[in-house]
Order: sequence, then structure tokens, then C-alpha cells
Amino acid sequence: MSTPKLTAESANKVRGLLAGIPQQASGDRRRTISVRSSAVTIDCPAWCTDPHAETYRSLEDVSHRGDQIFMTVPTYNGPTEKALIAYISQWPFAGDRATAVPHMVVETVNDGDCVELNDSEGIALSDQMVTHAAAFRSMALTVSNAQPKPQPAEGCRVARCDGYFHGEDTCSHVLGKLPMGEGAIDVELVSEQGGPVQAAVFSMDVPCDDNLLKTSDPAELTALAAKFRAFADTIDRAAVELGGQA
Repeated sequence: MSTPKLTAESANKVRGLLAGIPQQASGDRRRTISVRSSAVTIDCPAWCTDPHAETYRSLEDVSHRGDQIFMTVPTYNGPTEKALIAYISQWPFAGDRATAVPHMVVETVNDGDCVELNDSEGIALSDQMVTHAAAFRSMALTVSNAQPKPQPAEGCRVARCDGYFHGEDTCSHVLGKLPMGEGAIDVELVSEQGGPVQAAVFSMDVPCDDNLLKTSDPAELTALAAKFRAFADTIDRAAVELGGQA
């Protein structure tokens, strides 16, 4: 009996069927774990940072867990507390369709009570957080603008001047710094040689031909953007104080 030949049309059909078979996700690793002292090999997703070092009682107890993120908030009694704690989780063998796939686990406050969110629910919550953060920032700026404007001390032209440059007939007050590697970017109010009070954003430590950041890591860019947003608040405060000294 002769072997049938694979025509081009048949080959294309086979390729199409193979393409439809789920493949191991890119970046997944094969990990050997211990279940009741027996070695079992499982797929471990790239985002999982759990070392899986324990001995599991059953395969249903095996879960994947990513790094935890959170923000810190002040409390009435003084020390800060974690809030909006979140991480990625997956229980591939527990038999629950909702948790068998990657999902988010969120604790509103650090009390152990959590909610599990799928991708669309997580995105919806993050959109609410962005809106809330913008309203929160606007409220903080309203409070800042409502504060009594600081007045320069006698003999000074800039409020809260430390007098360090009085010998050069200059008054100045640094409102904030943005650390950048070995140096920093400063924002200050200054009056030089009896001139008008001005706001200055400058750096004497970061060379002009150096990159403020050069990276292939998106997380580092996100962290830098957050620093710049916080520094923008300081520049806004400089505008408020400069207006109050006009």
C-alpha cells in the first residue's frame, strides 16, 4: 500500500490546525515542585516570583503569585500603613474557572480581606484610581493656594530665606529637589543683587550632556515619570509663592 502524498492544500490545512493548538505562553518556565514528597513538573508563568519551595499537600494547593505592589498612607496614630495592595495570582489546578487563569488580587487596606479581579475589572479600577488621584491632587493644590502667603523676614526679599548668600546681596529659598543619579534638579525662589524675586529651576550637578535616564526597562521610565509628577507639584507651589511675593 503506497503512502499518500501530502498536497500543498493538505499541508496548509495541517498548519492551520497546528496554529490553533494552545502553546505554552512565551516566557513560561518548567518548574519541578514537591507534592506529598513526590517531584512534579509544572509550567510556571514568567510573572510568578513564588519560589515554590514548600511541599504541597495536593496539586490543588499549588498557586502562582507575582510581586506585590502597594502605596503607603499616613494614619491617625503616626506610622504609615499599606493600602491598595495588589498582585497577580493564579490557581491552575484548584478547579475554579475564575482563578484558574491569571487574575488580580486586591486588598483595599492591609487587613487580609481581598477581592479577586479579572483583567477588565482591574483596568476599570485603575481608571477610577487615576480619576481619584487627579481630584486628590486638585484638592491638595486648593488647600495650598488657600494658605497664608509667607512674608519675607526683615531685611530679606524672599520668604524663608536662610540668609546663606546675604554676603552676595542675594536671598534664596530652595523649595525642593529632584534627585537624578549623582546630582539633582532644584527649584528655588531667588533675588540676586537686589533684583526682583524669581523662580529658578536648575541643576549644577547634572551635566547637560548626560542622560537623565537611559534604560530598556519600562518600569524605570514609569518611576521617573512619577518623580517628575511629584516635582511638578513643587514647581506649582513655587508659582503660588512667587505670586504671593509680587
